[in-house]
Amino acid sequence: MHDYYEVRRRRKRLPVLPLALLLRCGFGGRRRARYVERALGCSVLTFCYWQAALPDLALADLPEDNPVTHAFAPLLRDRESDPVRLIRNSLVGAIRTERDPSRRMLLAAFLENYVPLSENQRDEVEQEVSGTTSQEVGMLLTSWHKAGLAEGKAEGRVEGKMDGLREAVIRVLENRFGTLPRAMYNLLSAESSSNTLRAWLDLAVSAKELAAIESAMRSLGAPLDAA
Repeated sequence: MHDYYEVRRRRKRLPVLPLALLLRCGFGGRRRARYVERALGCSVLTFCYWQAALPDLALADLPEDNPVTHAFAPLLRDRESDPVRLIRNSLVGAIRTERDPSRRMLLAAFLENYVPLSENQRDEVEQEVSGTTSQEVGMLLTSWHKAGLAEGKAEGRVEGKMDGLREAVIRVLENRFGTLPRAMYNLLSAESSSNTLRAWLDLAVSAKELAAIESAMRSLGAPLDAA
């Protein structure tokens, strides 16, 4: 967490509130945490940050004007039980609060990963959105179709979903650790297992350093030493 904070602080040159988002519950939602580095028996660095366990939080606990809030809606305590309404509301919220098209697609890929829909449910989402919301939401749905996430053919849906997962893993890693080694980037870009990509996405969020991710990949036989 401290390494990620240092990267973001140097890149933005602005004050950064360090916050670790956890996908598991257990301590009521939010708490303070501390990281301490020692050398020769002395404490040389104390880094304080916040932890937030998403399954312990309600939608009202998070800022409504933040697009990440709407992307995390499927993981919250009081999430909508109907997946069609959940996706519809989350998409609309993301569109209203995020202006960058590439980030919108990343948020959409996150929703697709955590709320899988049947073909009929996808059609329901499209009907609800097209009839009640702005043209921008319709454009995002069109982009979904182009990416294969909502295509009628099963292979289009799977490939589009895989593309979204790959992009999510790479974006998280690059935001946290900077430019990836070429071998790691190539490996992630070529990965075809959704279960493996989900595992790497969880690791990308939680790992303290890139070396831990490289070690995990090598333990699975990944050829990271290749050029």
